[in-house]
Amino acid sequence: MNGLAQDVRYAVRSLRSRPLLVMVTVAVLALGIGASTAVFSVVDAVLLRPLPFAAPDRLLMVWMGLPEQNQPYIAVSYSFVEMLRKRSRSLAAVAAMPETNSEFTLAGAEPARVNGRLVTGNFFEVLGASARFGRTFTESEDTIGAPRVVVISHGLWQRQFGGDPALVGRTLAVDGTPMTVIGVMPVDFRYPPGAELWTPVVPMIPQEVANPAVNWAVVVARMAEGSSIARVRAELDQSQAAFVQEQKIPGPIPRSVLTPLAEHLFGPARPVLLVMMLAVLLVLLVACANVAALLLARAGARQREIAVRLALGASRARLARQLLAESALVATAGGLAGAGLAVWTLQALIALVPADVPRLADAAIDLRVLAFALALTFVSSLLAGLVPALLASKPELTEALGSGARTAGPGRHGRLRALLVASEVAVAVVLLAGAGLLVRTFQNLRHVDLGFDPRHVLAFEVSGMHEDSTASKRHQLTRALLERIGGMPGVEAAAAALMGPLSGHVGWDWPYRADDQSEDEARHNPPLNLQVVTPEFFPTMKVPLRRGRTFTDRDTKATPHVVVVSQALARRHWPGQDPVGKRVQVPATTPPYAPIWLTIVGVVGESRYRDLQAVWLDLYLPHLQSENQLRHMVVRTRGNPSALAAALRQAVRAVDPDLMLAGVTTMDTALDTARGGARFGMQLLSGFALTALALAALGTYGVLAFMVAGRTREIGVRMALGARAADVLRLMLGQGLRPVALGLAVGVAGSLALGRALSTLLFGVAPHDALTMAGAAAVLAAAAAVACYFPARRAARLDPAAALRRE
Repeated sequence: MNGLAQDVRYAVRSLRSRPLLVMVTVAVLALGIGASTAVFSVVDAVLLRPLPFAAPDRLLMVWMGLPEQNQPYIAVSYSFVEMLRKRSRSLAAVAAMPETNSEFTLAGAEPARVNGRLVTGNFFEVLGASARFGRTFTESEDTIGAPRVVVISHGLWQRQFGGDPALVGRTLAVDGTPMTVIGVMPVDFRYPPGAELWTPVVPMIPQEVANPAVNWAVVVARMAEGSSIARVRAELDQSQAAFVQEQKIPGPIPRSVLTPLAEHLFGPARPVLLVMMLAVLLVLLVACANVAALLLARAGARQREIAVRLALGASRARLARQLLAESALVATAGGLAGAGLAVWTLQALIALVPADVPRLADAAIDLRVLAFALALTFVSSLLAGLVPALLASKPELTEALGSGARTAGPGRHGRLRALLVASEVAVAVVLLAGAGLLVRTFQNLRHVDLGFDPRHVLAFEVSGMHEDSTASKRHQLTRALLERIGGMPGVEAAAAALMGPLSGHVGWDWPYRADDQSEDEARHNPPLNLQVVTPEFFPTMKVPLRRGRTFTDRDTKATPHVVVVSQALARRHWPGQDPVGKRVQVPATTPPYAPIWLTIVGVVGESRYRDLQAVWLDLYLPHLQSENQLRHMVVRTRGNPSALAAALRQAVRAVDPDLMLAGVTTMDTALDTARGGARFGMQLLSGFALTALALAALGTYGVLAFMVAGRTREIGVRMALGARAADVLRLMLGQGLRPVALGLAVGVAGSLALGRALSTLLFGVAPHDALTMAGAAAVLAAAAAVACYFPARRAARLDPAAALRRE
């Protein structure tokens, strides 16, 4: 113990003589450990913790898709769900639900709007989830005419009902319909994301359930014991083909799309978080390599001191222990500082991560994460101290004492330092290239042609509409709302639509047939993006009219059925022709999508109203020829659209006191949200890349600076023998940039691999984009050249006589 205490005291004195080195190494380790701990906390909470379901690895999301026609996800009909239940042998159980949450109004002194999901009666059974209080549904409750029941989330139970255990068995008015609360779910059950209320689907939408041509559902299935995704896919493809033929459903036969539930749940956040974890681990490796290189360079500069101590009788083990004590002190200080930095970094990360990432609120620095931080500190200590200590304690004693020189040039130490610098440079290039790809993706998303003008537009959903009202009453309500809103001060135009903006792959995807196609040819058409709108939609969104006309209030059920199509659809079927007057058919079994021909009266520009990253084949129907209720509205204002939110609520309530506004947002905000994943990845990877760049430059500078200090006598001799300052400068720059060149070559190769890993996150840029790779290498090369220049210039300015006297 006395020897250990002595080693520690000596280490403290030694480190106090090099305060800059200590501060740099502690800061580097703290940065790496703090960032790693914070990122691990987020990844652990979101991705690593098990889902609150029984055997979650056997749960799948089942869709249909036509990927070759840019339709990767297509919902299925309830008839298809029933077919799976009867025929599938590879699926043990099958449940279904609509693609998105619905909003429900809970009656009370203060009516509350709650997001919920319609589900089949076996939904919770398939997931293997039980209620905390009460029970979940039975399949008999998911039938037409069954008593209406509801299950609520733990959060809603606490927030709206004060955690009253007597709530189970009580009747609530949900959207004006009495429903009995039969269960409260556990606190960790939050599926689907955002849903706080669940009720059986069949009693809510019996018409959609009964129609085999209406695709509205997604399937949650549990694989049978011993089954596999490949087996399920093969079986479903065969079943789907037979189902399409039996039901005589028009359009191409889609293929099954199977996604593990965990992968679907975390969606785009999953690759971003995994890349983030990889990036921060690479930064930690750079930090450790940096510290190791600095300590190794310092150990190399202390060879003469070590040789003298060995000559005086000190053992090699004792010297290694003392050098390790120094590095352990530095690593411990870095670990403690990193643990503190992790708390702040975690808060910053949570603010950056898109809010819709599931389980993000659960992220916290807990004992497991602290243990991870301690493990990182231990590993960092080994990397930063043990290897340099062992190497530095074995100098060539005669050479060190005989020459009286401090040599930090080529040799064991020099080669290891060069390898560490090369590794830092390689990692920095990889991260810079990845950040460059995401920066270009974000810029492409910002400047993509939307096909409409998002400025001064407010979007919202009107909830509380009575679904059992007639089509005529729904049309009257929509018209009354638009007239009331359109007459408000500051409103330029208002319109209603079936689907809200930027709904992504969620939409109304329908088969169709052009008038010059046979039924067999029509089977190869990709699905349409079907949208029902009021006449004001196109001028409100400023979607340009290319040919013909848009809708008017004279387009009613009493007049011929008409449609407006996008340029993409017109170009696909009538290139070089005037599409106005041509016809399309949208086959289904209920109005207005019966197998009747719809006449094209206008062509509008391609719009990214539904999906920011894709152009769909859009077909617009006039709302007066449709029986759909248009819940989504867009309002163009003359000033700041957010300022009208409160007045809009009053205007809507004035039309019908039961109506409420939901999802009120400006179109600019909606676009920012749609770009959120790209922005998050760009900001985070850019931050890590800049950190790695700074660390690599710092490491290169520090190693070369120590090398110059250690070769003072050699440089003095060279200059005394006639070497010019330019020769010394060239020599030092060459030795400093040689490992940088190696790191650049390795880094560019690694960048290609990272580009492939990021491919699902990119838009408008190739994963192997040469310009981005070259730019990353050029930035790193420039930073390394600057880092090498200053020590090299100091070496070139040495006075030979003074250098030799100092030695």
